[in-house]
Amino acid sequence: MCCLPSQSRTSAVAVRAARRSTTQNALAEVALLDAYAARDVLNHDIAGSRLTSEQSEKLGAVLTASGLGAGTLPPAHMQALTQAVDKAEAALRGLL
Repeated sequence: MCCLPSQSRTSAVAVRAARRSTTQNALAEVALLDAYAARDVLNHDIAGSRLTSEQSEKLGAVLTASGLGAGTLPPAHMQALTQAVDKAEAALRGLL
């Protein structure tokens, strides 16, 4: 860029900034569809630091709703879940 006129350099910088903004927005929008992606974007040094407060809040809400990072299930809930999965597996096997 050493040989570009000042206006061309300014235009090139503006184009790069627009692409970065578009990429950032697309990344945040896609992460809204996947809690693991939301967690990764929020925890990423660069991507997370460039999120708007609205994007951070939305991704945080996705993460909270998913239960990721909430810890383990209490034993009674784990047992109920295991029983439900076992029952569903048996039902599916019966359909084969």
